[in-house]
Amino acid sequence: MEMEGKTIILTTPQELSRVVVEALHSVLAAPGFLMPSKKRLLSAKDIAAEFGIAKRTLEHWRAEGTGPAYTMVGGRIFYERAKMEAYIAAGRVRPTDGSRRT
Repeated sequence: MEMEGKTIILTTPQELSRVVVEALHSVLAAPGFLMPSKKRLLSAKDIAAEFGIAKRTLEHWRAEGTGPAYTMVGGRIFYERAKMEAYIAAGRVRPTDGSRRT
């Protein structure tokens, strides 16, 4: 087995266990392994990928003066993640009593 360019010879199950645990700790500690990067400012492309909201929809919302607040930086438009999540949550519809319309 080779780690960091060195060959390691393991002679007991305990040694193997120690090496595996160290490797797992190293991988789990890597940035973004368990949770993808959570950028604070999102472009229209980011919004489409993460929330499934098309760039044209965002453009329409801006033209109509609706939608979440946005920020312009160097001529580019960005949305704050928290504002986008709050806007989506505000439109959430809750079922009333479970009855169905017929």
